[in-house]
Formats: sequence, C-alpha cells, structure tokens
Amino acid sequence: MKHKILILIAFFSASIAMSSCKPDVGKPELSKDKMVRLLIDVHLAQAYASRSSMTNTSEFDHNQLYRSVLDKHGVTEAQFDSSVAWYARNANDYKAIYNIVKDSLKRRQLKL
Repeated sequence: MKHKILILIAFFSASIAMSSCKPDVGKPELSKDKMVRLLIDVHLAQAYASRSSMTNTSEFDHNQLYRSVLDKHGVTEAQFDSSVAWYARNANDYKAIYNIVKDSLKRRQLKL
C-alpha cells in the first residue's frame, strides 16, 4: 500500500510540474476542502481495491469504485474532472491539496 501511495503521489506531482504555474481565472467547482476529502477517499478506495481479492475477478468494476466515491461526496464526474483540470493549472493550490492528502494518508497508515 505504501508503495502505491508513493506512486500516486509521484504521478500527481508530475502532473503539477507539467502544468502551467500561471494562475487560472475563476474558481474551481470543488473547494480545496472538498477536493482533499474526495482525494483521500479515492486513494483509500484504490488501496482497498488493490488488496481485495475481488480486483482479480472479471466482475470487479474500477469505474464503479470511483463513481461510488464521487456519489458519496455528491460530486459528478464532470465536476471532479473540471476541478482537477483547474487545480492542475493552479499548481500552488494543487500542491497544497496533495500535501494535506499525503499527510492524512500517512497518519492513517501509522494508526494501522
């Protein structure tokens, strides 16, 4: 699990680095707090799925896993996608979000 979290963090860090550092006008559809809570749950769901025996079956639907996380938070896929795109164009905000997500996941891991 630790290895997968580090890979995900590296992926999102790379996407931040490749995005423009020029601030985007307007506001994202999802606030920083909402994005933090949603991304924590996305990572937890991914970790659960990677450790579940169901992921090895043809019946497991990764898209449904993500939809269930979005539904839990009352967020549509379009809202999530547009917010990720906005935060990717606003690297400082995205970094701040992922620092909080990373710290929260580390704290949860230490409790296990």
